[in-house]
Amino acid sequence: MARGAGNVEIAEELFVSRRTVATHLENIFVKTGTNSRVQAAVRAAKWGLIES
Repeated sequence: MARGAGNVEIAEELFVSRRTVATHLENIFVKTGTNSRVQAAVRAAKWGLIES
């Protein structure tokens, strides 16, 4: 997600369904208090969870 990959790309890389990816993204948004991929990635980088 932080690299700009879409749900299909993520699903293929992780060998899961697109719906599984969408569910995980929804959970990430809730846990980070965000509502978009960009906001979640920025927040994760700020918290040191991913490299910015």
